[in-house]
Amino acid sequence: MLSRFNLDIDSIIRTVFSETSQPAFEILDVQKYEVMDGDRKRYQVLVKVKNSGDSDGVLEVKFNHKENNDEDYYAKINEEVAEEVQGRLSVIKQGKTKLFGYVLDERPNAISINTIISRNIPSVINMSLGTLTKREGGILFDGEQLVNAEIDSAQYEVIVDNEDKQFTHFSPIKPTMLKAYLDSRDTVVKKYHGAWNSSYSSWLATTGSDFYGSIVRSAHFTRSGGGEKMATWTPEFREEGFYDIYVYMQGKNQNEFVGNESASKQFDYHYIIRNGDGTDNIKYNITNAEPGWNYLGSYYFNKTGGSVSLTDKCELWRVYADAVKWVKQ
Repeated sequence: MLSRFNLDIDSIIRTVFSETSQPAFEILDVQKYEVMDGDRKRYQVLVKVKNSGDSDGVLEVKFNHKENNDEDYYAKINEEVAEEVQGRLSVIKQGKTKLFGYVLDERPNAISINTIISRNIPSVINMSLGTLTKREGGILFDGEQLVNAEIDSAQYEVIVDNEDKQFTHFSPIKPTMLKAYLDSRDTVVKKYHGAWNSSYSSWLATTGSDFYGSIVRSAHFTRSGGGEKMATWTPEFREEGFYDIYVYMQGKNQNEFVGNESASKQFDYHYIIRNGDGTDNIKYNITNAEPGWNYLGSYYFNKTGGSVSLTDKCELWRVYADAVKWVKQ
């Protein structure tokens, strides 16, 4: 490791293997910019990461510069595979937060954060960078530095994730006799399921890089239906008032169609917002939505009431229920 990455992490790896304690990495913030550095266009990515686990840990960060297109979907069997680009390794001590800066000459389309050995699920987090903010000049930061104090946001916000007790799901649909029989023979209790195991009669938990989460990135999903199945996020507010609502979603990354099929198709999620002024039904087009937080609308909420629900109605094969955020105006 020392010769390849110019970083001695062998002692940390040995410690993690020999002890039950493990690091746990929280990706606190990712900022990305397109910067005019004189007459040269460059790209700045800033990543803030906290190790909230029980031991020191190691991260490896890589960038993907390749544009995704439909031709990539069909892999060529005999195509020569380019040598994997070497990433940057960094150590984060237990309880510490670091800011990592990357200055790139080629536009990055995605970032890959490998947590090596950790409590993170999944252990490799692949995130689309989406649209880059344009910036004129300024100091470019390439390296890493400790962040001594966390600065709380001036805005009051509440996030309910699908892992939280304020998240519930409901289905009035009973499984078929065959499905019920097969489930009864499965003696292994699973908390998370693969996307191929999409149930028509229930919501199941799954994991993946596209989902929200501090240590575990997960969501609940179900096979699309007629709107009978429902997932609900019920926040607990300490302040009443107007709140901007954001939903965390895969967005355009969920598109299951490839090639000419996808060009003319539009896909919607159906939300029910119970707020201080009543109930609103929202149809949100996810076809071109960026992965991550997407703005749903602004509503008045009392301290003791309100929720956001997602139905299973959609033109896509599956519906995913992840996280909802309320930001006070």
